[in-house]
Amino acid sequence: MSLSNLPLSQRIARANGAIECDKIMSLHVYWHASGIHREEYQQYWSKREDITWAHGSGQMGNRWTYWQNYVLSQEVKTFTTFKNVMAVYPEVKEAANYRAIGEYSNHFLSSPIIEVAEDGLSAKGLFYTPGYIAGFATVNGKVRCGSLSERYGADFIFEDGKWVYLNLRVCPDIGGDANGGGFGEPREMPQMPPPDQQGGDKKAPAPPQDPVSAPWDIPGPIYRNWSATQVPQYMPPMPLPYKTLSETFLYSDVKTLPNE
Repeated sequence: MSLSNLPLSQRIARANGAIECDKIMSLHVYWHASGIHREEYQQYWSKREDITWAHGSGQMGNRWTYWQNYVLSQEVKTFTTFKNVMAVYPEVKEAANYRAIGEYSNHFLSSPIIEVAEDGLSAKGLFYTPGYIAGFATVNGKVRCGSLSERYGADFIFEDGKWVYLNLRVCPDIGGDANGGGFGEPREMPQMPPPDQQGGDKKAPAPPQDPVSAPWDIPGPIYRNWSATQVPQYMPPMPLPYKTLSETFLYSDVKTLPNE
């Protein structure tokens, strides 16, 4: 059935769904940049047990794993960073949101493609997200920043009167040092150097091992960065018109790539 043949009320509902899903995705990049993960989990994720979040390095395959890693583990890490920074810069104790201390993450959403199911109960979205991320600042103030370009593939469902995430998949395409170089080379994202021991800089205590994070349900790699010897991957798949979620693919459908 073409869109023009649908009843007006159904067309309006689907158009509204596309706007709401685009808004949720935009809210994600703002909150993620500020470390506001708990509120996102509570307000904009489905209450189903089979929610998933995936990255090139693997997939969290259920509600518990997502909660442990995306919420609790991140809170432990950011609070540890906050305490270490505060030991050298006491003024940060006045920060209204300690979760944003020591990290800067900025993802710009572009090229949204959103398809709302004909039954109006689910939607699929594909987004491109170029951006920058600065690793946790060391206590001597030195920060390394990397640029990256990723794709987001998202499944949304209409639940309890509002649109929420069911699956979110992040596919990092390319990254490099923000000061140039490194693009298209097989490499890790820049890691923060240890605090400089020269010039009397103070060294914060080493952060404890994270006791909260849980093993990912599907360990990666499940996506491979672009390189000079590889064409860009058609992944995640493009959303296409569909009637109901059960008849189409899910962005949680992933396969593990062979290790190189």
